[in-house]
Amino acid sequence: MRSDTVRTRALAAAISLSLFGALPVATMAATTRSEAAIAQTESYIVRFAEPGLLEQIRANAAPSALLESTRPDLKSPLAVDLSQQIQQAQDQHLAAISARLARATPATHRFQVTQSGAAMHLTETEAEAVRGLAGVASVRKAGVEHLGTFAGPPFIGAPVVWGNPPAIPGTRGEGMVLGGIDGGTNFGHPSFADDASCGFGPGNPKQISAVDCSATDGGGACVGPNPEDISTGHGVHTASTAAGNRLTAASVPTPPIPAGFSEMSGVAPCAAVRTYKGCQTNTCAGADLLASINNAIVDGVDVINYSISGGNSPWQDLDRSFLDAVGAGIVVAASAGNTSATIVDPVGQVNHNGPWIMTVAASSHDFNFVVPGDMDAVGPGAPPANTQNIALTKGSGTPVGTPLSSVVLRQDTANPTGCTATGGFAAGAFNNVIALIPRGGCTFEEKINNAQAAGAVMAIISNNAAGVITMTTNAATLPAYSITQADGDALRAYMATSAPIEITVDFAPPLTQGDTLANFSLRGPDALTTITKPDITGPGIGILAAAGAAQSEYTIMSGTSMSSPHLAGSALLVRALQPTWSPSEVVSALMLTAKTSGFKDNAVSAWDPDDVGSGRVRVDLAPIAGFVLDETFANFLAANPGTGGDPKTLNIASMRNMNCVGSCQWNRTLRNAKSANTSWNVVVNNLPGLTVTVNPTSFSFTRPAGNPDVMFADGMEDLTVFASNQSLTITATPAETISTPRFVRIDFVEAGNRAPTAHMYVAVQGQQ
Repeated sequence: MRSDTVRTRALAAAISLSLFGALPVATMAATTRSEAAIAQTESYIVRFAEPGLLEQIRANAAPSALLESTRPDLKSPLAVDLSQQIQQAQDQHLAAISARLARATPATHRFQVTQSGAAMHLTETEAEAVRGLAGVASVRKAGVEHLGTFAGPPFIGAPVVWGNPPAIPGTRGEGMVLGGIDGGTNFGHPSFADDASCGFGPGNPKQISAVDCSATDGGGACVGPNPEDISTGHGVHTASTAAGNRLTAASVPTPPIPAGFSEMSGVAPCAAVRTYKGCQTNTCAGADLLASINNAIVDGVDVINYSISGGNSPWQDLDRSFLDAVGAGIVVAASAGNTSATIVDPVGQVNHNGPWIMTVAASSHDFNFVVPGDMDAVGPGAPPANTQNIALTKGSGTPVGTPLSSVVLRQDTANPTGCTATGGFAAGAFNNVIALIPRGGCTFEEKINNAQAAGAVMAIISNNAAGVITMTTNAATLPAYSITQADGDALRAYMATSAPIEITVDFAPPLTQGDTLANFSLRGPDALTTITKPDITGPGIGILAAAGAAQSEYTIMSGTSMSSPHLAGSALLVRALQPTWSPSEVVSALMLTAKTSGFKDNAVSAWDPDDVGSGRVRVDLAPIAGFVLDETFANFLAANPGTGGDPKTLNIASMRNMNCVGSCQWNRTLRNAKSANTSWNVVVNNLPGLTVTVNPTSFSFTRPAGNPDVMFADGMEDLTVFASNQSLTITATPAETISTPRFVRIDFVEAGNRAPTAHMYVAVQGQQ
């Protein structure tokens, strides 16, 4: 297993820095306002009417004109011209705002790539005045749209399920059990304490069991010596992401909850947890993993999260054991895998190809303050490798900052810590450069403000102990980021080799655009060629969650290891609300209702099923799906192509044929999941050169007359007493030679809005 504590280059770094480096940095303050006046303002985001750069690129040019490989060519004449036009328009908007308010209104930062806009401090009255200006599309308080929990669960719709989804009771996962196969647990962490609001207590513990599977007894039970995660914190992080308790500032130890949020939790915070330590370090012995799977099946967990690599020969390797788990009624979520030193190109490398496993890609959520910015030393000479791809964690309340190219990074050797009590920084000490400041001696806010007063364009605070720090920066207005102690030491060692004692660096800020594929996420086409993998995607970039003592109890990680537990938690919620659904039906509901639109890791091109499967999970919709697809253990087993089977015949929520000559067909059977009568229309989004038809084009599920309601004890209706099926025949006909996969989406629209629109993808390669 490759560790998923991979520090990824911020997605914005995919965009050329040279274009933005040529643009002037926005002035932070044109006039000085009194502290009283500043205290009366709040941060607002002002979005301007003109589209952002990416939207304009998509609207104004063919991809071939702007793309080189998978990266947008923002050096092209069209892109440069569009960027300049946006900046000129923003200058006019900001001047108009200042004129309307009769004062300077400096932007704390500007948005150009994903939208055209700016953030600034305004009073409520001023915000209302700005709303009335021509060219202003919207004005909103920064952060007002974000819920109290940080940040993945709200993005995928979990709080809706916690509350009261349409027509079904709410749940936080009560009664469900997560089986986490990973690096162990953290027994004393508040994420796994007995929360009475969930019904946990001495006789019903949150953490039911934690075992070390490095050894077993004669009966196969895991009896290794230490279930604690003493190495990476990876197992604690994944378990808490899926099913960690609701935590607040009152939790001990206190979590570093970002500004604007009041709590953090897992996706299914009231689910219980069983932990199986299958990984002693970053590597996981196959025997330990097999023992973990076996013990989880024996314990009867409801969902397994498996943020570990493998599954390239699913009928032969450990994925075959997961088929047994599925056959035993367990949903299995597994990470699609990450790039590494040995897997540089993610295309065609997706892990966990077993069609019975829910394979999860990684993408961004929409409040990625914790997504690392990225800094690289660029000179003098040849910078050491340990000064490259340095992850920067943004201060809690400071602005994001703008991309910078070849800017000086400097340390004040006279007063390194920059505290006022020891003299602060001399005037002009950091004019137009980035200040490198060690932690300690005074507050982060004081250090940052002193650096700003000395002329700095950004402050970088290096930790003085192991681990990542999330700085509380209060009212500081200078862009400020923290780095690890090791990264700070590496930068200072490099500085010491140059005269003067400074270096130059490039900086890329974090991307806050949601639903963008992570550059590390392994993707299809899968080795089987007859099914599409991954199946789905979830948040996996910059995920804040619990960790081990070695990581100071909380940490930020990125990887498909982080997206998989988002889906495991989602499956726990769906199972709690739909107890009669089989594992295959749960997975199908998550796939059918996923959000289809999003971007590849270049932040420009639309993603496709080989990137993210059916799309990004919408757990608020999955439990109310109008129909589901089931498949049996026997059919999964018989589909083994090594023994003459054909995975194309499986009743799963996607279809694939990479050798479609003349035409090709699939049969699918939908099972009704509603008590009300539903009527469905089929809409096929065909592409040039490929025609897909569905027979029938419309159908209905009708409740049998006179069938009384049959209710579960929790008040939910038992739909098995009036379930009905609908068979579909899907035909794909190429009109030309199709040498690379084409993807056609089939939409199922319920005529009375009694169920969310569902979809399935057809992937075809072949010839007429």
